[in-house]
Amino acid sequence: MQAGKAWAACRRAILVVGSILLVSAGGAAQSAPQDEVVVGFGNRLPPYVFPEQQTGMIVEIFREALASQGYRLKPVFLPLKREAMLFDEHKIDAAMLDFYVDMTKSGNVYGAPAFVYHNVLITLADRHLKIDSPADLQGLSVLAFQGALGLYPEWLQQVNAAGRHQETNNQALQVLTLADGGVDVVLSDRAIFDYFRRQAQSKHGNHGEVFEEHDVLPNKSGLYRTVFHDEKVRDAFNTGLNSLIKSGRYDQIVKSFMDRPPD
Repeated sequence: MQAGKAWAACRRAILVVGSILLVSAGGAAQSAPQDEVVVGFGNRLPPYVFPEQQTGMIVEIFREALASQGYRLKPVFLPLKREAMLFDEHKIDAAMLDFYVDMTKSGNVYGAPAFVYHNVLITLADRHLKIDSPADLQGLSVLAFQGALGLYPEWLQQVNAAGRHQETNNQALQVLTLADGGVDVVLSDRAIFDYFRRQAQSKHGNHGEVFEEHDVLPNKSGLYRTVFHDEKVRDAFNTGLNSLIKSGRYDQIVKSFMDRPPD
């Protein structure tokens, strides 16, 4: 999958979007006490999140960005729907996802994106499927991550209407189902798919070269923003994230998890 190559482009997108969202940070939280910030993360997203170890690429980016501004991260790992519910009930301070609606209308604020997913369509190479537009998915079955229909309606609405679209919170199943011929197309972040591909190869003998990537989905980098209840905490996170990127520490964290062997 060559997931590492995607990060140069992702990093540029983070810098661009982040520079837009770095509003009024100004170091206001520099003297803040060691306040605990509870942040909701997904519960099945390696290499971004490893719930069992309370770590992951995005977790450590968050941890260090907040720590540099005097805050202590408390990560919680939740399914998408429960994360949305707890954020809405103010039981967590921030959510590491976007709900595809304008969260500012309910008094929340967005932070700069800590990362950018690079979502692609993946097929078995020996089928020689050509996928350049939504019309090319006609008659094919698609297994996507949870929430993909809301993110890519122009690609998935017709597939869903035909009863050929499924979503799963367990993305390890995407690799195994596609390899076994149980689905025609997988929609996944390339780094997540690559992690589970390597895991499947280690455990089940699946080979990465049987997969073909179709990098045709529109760029949704502007959507991958953390939503906060507190503007002060958001500003502190933005400032810390910008410092990580400028110092090179951000790239170090990314590389350490991209190179991590699958469990």
